[in-house]
Amino acid sequence: MKTLTKKLTVSILFLFTTTSIFAASFEAANNSSTTQICIAAVKGSKAQLHLKIKESGLSKVFVANNVKCNNQDIISFVAQNGKDPKAINKVLSRYQKNNNPPQSSLAKL
Repeated sequence: MKTLTKKLTVSILFLFTTTSIFAASFEAANNSSTTQICIAAVKGSKAQLHLKIKESGLSKVFVANNVKCNNQDIISFVAQNGKDPKAINKVLSRYQKNNNPPQSSLAKL
């Protein structure tokens, strides 16, 4: 019984240790508005992201299509590093421009 308890305790401690080691920790390299938006997005708070976008004076369309975080577009950055990427990217994706031309504009053969 004692062996099982020890193994379980060690496993739990290992799990928490590795989780904290591999958890993404981001610090702002500067105090620019786009950096603050990236930090809010990666932290996973929709309310904080909305506030930072509003404070910056940028539009959500501009943020979704032009803001780069660590040389990645914001949606890819959040997908790889965010705490709640589905929720944040759902918000940002609403404002992302579609890069594919509409089918009606394609030449017919």
